[in-house]
Amino acid sequence: MARDSEKLAESPWAVVLQRHRAASLGSLRHLRNIDILVRQESIWLQGSEWTEEVAHLLRQIPCDGRYRLLEDRRLLPMGKRLPTGRLPEGPWAPLAHFLVPRFQSAAFPGEMPAPCPVELIRSADEQPTVAMLTTLADWLAYGESAPGVRLRDLSFAIANDGRVLVLGQPPPSMPGTGYHATGRILMPAGYCCTLAIVPRLLSKTLRLRQDDRALLHADGTCEKLPGDAFVAASRSAIRLSCEGTHG
Repeated sequence: MARDSEKLAESPWAVVLQRHRAASLGSLRHLRNIDILVRQESIWLQGSEWTEEVAHLLRQIPCDGRYRLLEDRRLLPMGKRLPTGRLPEGPWAPLAHFLVPRFQSAAFPGEMPAPCPVELIRSADEQPTVAMLTTLADWLAYGESAPGVRLRDLSFAIANDGRVLVLGQPPPSMPGTGYHATGRILMPAGYCCTLAIVPRLLSKTLRLRQDDRALLHADGTCEKLPGDAFVAASRSAIRLSCEGTHG
């Protein structure tokens, strides 16, 4: 049994689902090395490595078929011994290019809690910058000029009002406001809470999950950003996201 699990983990994989269920793919946005093929009635995904995280996320998606990908693109249904066909020909594209953020309001997605009694004060302690709040135009300009290797470790979320929050280290060199992190709470560089326990209490109050973030502003208000609001940065993803926001 252990050997079978090891072999499965080393195998490329593929799944298929009906096209009208495309919205269920949002939970896969943060995963890398997954390609997508959109057909008239169906959507195919393929990946290079079957991990526990991939298996867990795909169990939450209404797939019509899950396969190991054999040589010659043959499809072997998981749990079966005989292949049942071949993976369709492309054109395939990175999944991140397909999952472009769409926002319903001028704020970041998620919740905008009521103003909370949080006071920020100036701090002399230097904290590493882990996020940048910038404009759509500056982010697009940076994405067009930055080398691909520099974008690789960044992710971003775009709001319809033209703000962009970029996560990652080192922070991109562009105009904007830098933020440091205390747990899942992002605070403007050079500021801290009056009480050290406040970020922990705020995380609990906002029910932040592991990938969620809360953007704390100098006036004590905050914005909650769910983890699936962020998309991996690449030149094409930035272009598509910016076009989608303008549209």
